[in-house]
Amino acid sequence: MPNNDENWSEYWGKEGSAGEVFVNKEGGANPYLGEFWKGVFHGLTEGAKVIDLAAGAGSIFSHIPQGHTYQFHAADISATALDILKKRLPQTKTHTCPADKVPFEDHSFDMVVSQFGIEYAGHQAFIEAARLVNHGGKLSLLCHCEDGYIDAKNKKLMEGAQAAIDAKFIPNAKVLSRSLFSSSVVTQKNALTVFSPVASLMAKSVQINPEGVHCHLYFGFRQLVEKHKEYDLSDLIDWLDAMSEDIEHNLLRLSEMRKAASSESQITALCHSLEKEGLIDVTYSKFILPEHEAPLAWQVEARRG
Repeated sequence: MPNNDENWSEYWGKEGSAGEVFVNKEGGANPYLGEFWKGVFHGLTEGAKVIDLAAGAGSIFSHIPQGHTYQFHAADISATALDILKKRLPQTKTHTCPADKVPFEDHSFDMVVSQFGIEYAGHQAFIEAARLVNHGGKLSLLCHCEDGYIDAKNKKLMEGAQAAIDAKFIPNAKVLSRSLFSSSVVTQKNALTVFSPVASLMAKSVQINPEGVHCHLYFGFRQLVEKHKEYDLSDLIDWLDAMSEDIEHNLLRLSEMRKAASSESQITALCHSLEKEGLIDVTYSKFILPEHEAPLAWQVEARRG
């Protein structure tokens, strides 16, 4: 999503309130990501200074067992995200700032990490990350991958949301809602006649893409229609207005996530930039979870000699 506090804070206040962006089927932290980050931190010197750039609500640090002596710092543009992080991990020092402009001197950290965050701030954020790595320190990143598991899923979610807009589902649903509270049988029949093909289009979209905000819209409105006598007309209209905003925000967020996903040529260029900033042993590879064939992310590793 756009690299500004308002949009990020809105996300963290709603969908991201649990603190995790990528979750397992039960909605909890993904165990494979947890094992990955535990491996990254394995062997790190006690008392080491670590910063998570575009940290969100602290997913990376939450995987590290308590009892360590690391000095955790988290930087994010969203104060809302950092408030959630602080409640989860009170010992972490938080810094409200964009990932491409972090208020620390060169070589301030023994480890710089990021998970699905730094790429939103663009190329300069990677240069900033390199600047912060101390001599003997390490950089470890997981970044969105073009055509990967998340990117492919986001594409389908966008298709579903756009289908709702293209079908004019919400405007027609409002007309139908008003007719339900009308005493005119003719008005009700006419509204239903117009709405029926729209509902059919949405039903096909839900069948093709059975996950996303368009599904919530379709099934939620159908339930409201079935139980409309239990509500006022304003209840239905207000719900549809809220759904319209949700669709708009979802499309914006998903669009920005897709823009942030790097192709192999782009991640190669980013790695070259890290080398120009003095990092060595710069590598990238596809990070794949056992349950998915498509890569989840690009894994970028580097260190400063």
